[in-house]
Amino acid sequence: MIGFTMFGVDPDDQNFWIYRFMIDEKYQGKGLSVPAIKLVIEEIKHINSDKLSDIMIGYNQQNLAAKYAYQKAGFMETEIAPWGEQLALFTL
Repeated sequence: MIGFTMFGVDPDDQNFWIYRFMIDEKYQGKGLSVPAIKLVIEEIKHINSDKLSDIMIGYNQQNLAAKYAYQKAGFMETEIAPWGEQLALFTL
């Protein structure tokens, strides 16, 4: 196992959210993040029986590796969340 992800539909906004996306420290910097994010997106598409249109993710504003990986996977930054994270949106 090289990482962990947790995602689901948020009952507050009815969007898919990737709540956790983690790559083990031993595997970071090896180009695995973007393909792994794309696998998560494909799995969400596969289970999206309600035809929801958005996937959201939040990350620390200082984490440039996450920022660039999410951008490469197709996420667009939106706003800063009340809890301080940068939010980004992927439209299905």
